[in-house]
Amino acid sequence: MLPAKVHHWPLVTTVEPPILCSSSHNWAAFLLTGIALGALCFAVYSPFLSLPFISDDYLQIHLARKYGDPSGWGSLAQDPLYRCRATSLVVTWLVDRFFGLWAAPHNYASLFFHFLNCCLVAALGVWKRIGWRISVPAAVFFAVHEGHQEAVVWMAALHDSLVFFFGVLAFLCWVLWLQRTGRRRHLLLAAAAFFYILALLSKESAVAFPPLFAMAWWLDHRSDRQAVIPLVVAAVLALLYALAIFTTPADHQHLRDGTFSWRAPFWITIPHSLLRMLWIWGFLSLAVLWRYRREARWPVAGISIAWAVFTFAPYSFLTFMTRVPSRHTYLASLGLALIAGAAYVALRESAGRRRPWVAAAILILALVHNAGFLWIHKLPQYQRRAAPTERLIEFARKTGAPIRVECFPYPENLVPVALSIALDRPAGPEAVKLRYSEAPAAPGEIPYCDDSTI
Repeated sequence: MLPAKVHHWPLVTTVEPPILCSSSHNWAAFLLTGIALGALCFAVYSPFLSLPFISDDYLQIHLARKYGDPSGWGSLAQDPLYRCRATSLVVTWLVDRFFGLWAAPHNYASLFFHFLNCCLVAALGVWKRIGWRISVPAAVFFAVHEGHQEAVVWMAALHDSLVFFFGVLAFLCWVLWLQRTGRRRHLLLAAAAFFYILALLSKESAVAFPPLFAMAWWLDHRSDRQAVIPLVVAAVLALLYALAIFTTPADHQHLRDGTFSWRAPFWITIPHSLLRMLWIWGFLSLAVLWRYRREARWPVAGISIAWAVFTFAPYSFLTFMTRVPSRHTYLASLGLALIAGAAYVALRESAGRRRPWVAAAILILALVHNAGFLWIHKLPQYQRRAAPTERLIEFARKTGAPIRVECFPYPENLVPVALSIALDRPAGPEAVKLRYSEAPAAPGEIPYCDDSTI
C-alpha cells in the first residue's frame, strides 16, 4: 500500500500532530495549552504581583482619571501623545475605578494581558507558515522570556502589552482571511480592521503591522488581488496616523523634548537591538537550527527576523540610546520566540530519535534560566525602583507643611502627581517645592532628600 502523499513547503512540513486532527481534539488541545500557559505565567511572575507602584505608575493613574473616563475622551482626542495610548488609559481607569489605589489589581491586569498574548503566540499555529508544532513551544518560551519583562511587570508600560494584543489579533484575523474562502470570509477582514484600529489606539508601534500584513500576503497569497485594497487602506491609515503625530511637534512631548528624531542613527539601533534581543537563547536557537539544518524550518527563522526588524523600526529613531529599551522589545520578542520554537522542533525531531530527553531538558533549562534571572536579579531591581517614591509618600503623610524635595532620583514632575494621587489631596507648587541644590530649606518648608541609587 502506497503511503499517503504529504505536501511540503521548502523545508517546512505541514503535517500536524495527531491531537489536532479532529475538532473535539482541537478544542481540548487549545484548552489544555491555555491552562498550561496561564499556570506558567503565574508561576514565573507571581513574586512581582505584590510590588507597589513604580514612579510613572502614578502618572499613568493620573492620566487615566483624566482621559480614561468616557467624559474625557474628547480631551484625549486632542492630546497628540496620549491618544496613541488610549486603550491603556481606559484599562487603567477601569481597574482604578473598581479597585481604587491598590497596586495588586493593576499588576494582575498586566499579567492577564501577558497571558492572553502568550495564547495569541500559540494561536499563530493557524498560519500554515508556522504551524502548531512551532507556535506552542514558542508560546511557552514567550511566557517566561526575561528580556521583555518590563512590559509585564511595570503597569505604566501596559500599552506595550495592548499593542501586542490588538495587533497580533488583527494579524491572525488577516492570515485567516487570506487562507479561507466562503461567504463569511469578510467577517474576518472586518475583525482584522477593527483590531488594527485598536492597535493604533494602543501605541505608535502599531504602524509596523501593515508591512507584516504585506509579508503574510506576499509569502503565500500574492496571487490574491483582493488583498491589495485592504493592504493599501492599512498603509494609508498608518500614514495618516503618523502625520497626525509629526504635524504637532510643539504639542507632542517626545518630539518636543528630543526623545525621537529623524536624524537618529536607526541603522545602528535596529541591528544593536536585534543582537541584544537574540542573546543568549536566540543565538543558541540559531546554532541548533544550523546544526540540524536539513530539518530546520528556515522560512520560519526568516519570518521571525523580519518580524523583529519591522517591529523595532518605530523605536529606531531614539536619540538618547542606540538600543531599544526592554519594554519596547515586547512585540519584537515574538520573533525570538518563533526562532526558539523552531529550534525546539528541529532538536526534538533530530536528536530526539536517539535521545528523546534532550529537547525537553533544554526547554526546561531555558525556563529555569529565565525564571531564575527574573527572581534573583530583576525582582530586587523593581523593589529598588519603587522604594524612593514610596518613602517620599510615607514622609508626606506625616506632615502637612510644604516639602522641599532634593536629590530625588526621578523627574520632578512625578513628585506632585504621586503625592496628589497617593494622599488624595492637592500637591501643587505651593505644597511641594523641588530643587536639586544643597541650599537650606526656606522658612516653613520641610526638606526631604532621597539619594537612592536606581
